[in-house]
Amino acid sequence: MKQYEEIMLYSLSTCFWCTKVKKLLTELNVVFQEIYVDLLDEKEQVKIMAHLKAKDTFPILVIDSKYIVGYDEESIRNLFK
Repeated sequence: MKQYEEIMLYSLSTCFWCTKVKKLLTELNVVFQEIYVDLLDEKEQVKIMAHLKAKDTFPILVIDSKYIVGYDEESIRNLFK
């Protein structure tokens, strides 16, 4: 399996697709960090969304400098072959 320096999952605590990405990463034995954006205070939310240059689409999986927005099982699996 390819190694990456940083794997971060930006998600919402009530998001079905975010849960599916987390389950897939766990199934693939990927060590990752997760931030529930909706549980942060408003100032932190704005800061993170500006950093991600995202609108309101979750999950956002950041692997080193690659971004996968939404649930894209094939792309995620291909990154960890």
